[in-house]
Amino acid sequence: MLRNTHYLVEERKLPATLLEPLVQSRTLYADARGNAVFLLLDTAATPVGAELRGTVVSGWRGMAPGSRRDRGFFSLAASTTGALVLCESAIDALS
Repeated sequence: MLRNTHYLVEERKLPATLLEPLVQSRTLYADARGNAVFLLLDTAATPVGAELRGTVVSGWRGMAPGSRRDRGFFSLAASTTGALVLCESAIDALS
C-alpha cells in the first residue's frame, strides 16, 4: 500500500480497496516527501504531469514541476451507469 496512507484513509475516509488498484497501476504513489502523487495522463496514457497533495496537517496541494494540466487528466474506472463526473482535482474524484 501507499506509504503514509493516514491522510487518505483516515482523514479523507477513502477506502483502501479504492486506493489499492491505483497504487498497483502507479497512478497514485507517494513522493520522497510523503505527498500523495496523482498521475495525469493524456488520451494515449502517456504521463503529462501530476497533482500533489500534502499529507500533513496543513494539507497543501499543487502540481509537480513541468505538469501540463491542459494536456491530461486523472481518471479511474467508471461504474456501469455510464455516467461521467468531472471534478476539480484527483482527490475530489476519489472522494
